[in-house]
Amino acid sequence: MQAAKGNCCGASLCELAVRDDVTVLYFDDVHFDDVRDSTRRCNECKTFWCGGRGEQVLIDSRFCFGMCKRGRGPMTFVPTCCPECCCPCLVEAELWVDDAKSAVQAIKIARDGARQRMEMHR
Repeated sequence: MQAAKGNCCGASLCELAVRDDVTVLYFDDVHFDDVRDSTRRCNECKTFWCGGRGEQVLIDSRFCFGMCKRGRGPMTFVPTCCPECCCPCLVEAELWVDDAKSAVQAIKIARDGARQRMEMHR
């Protein structure tokens, strides 16, 4: 959050502007096969002592017995040990939510519904 544009040196004294980092996920994307709760262990305790962003939901597509993830562009597969910062072509999405279990269920229902609608229109 930051001060909104206003008359006091270019800023408002009583209004705030909110900027969000928005990412659009298409649930019918073929690369998003696996939706799971990947919240860290002892999340509540660690959040209390160190802070945190909530519970984590990870959406990706793994193969080769979970050893590889799908990628885009020149690297169509990436080892699971390779972090996203080292390999920007990695196809995965991290979502931070209040309740990961209910979020995973809602995402799976939305994904399956989107895929069914896509099949009906073919």
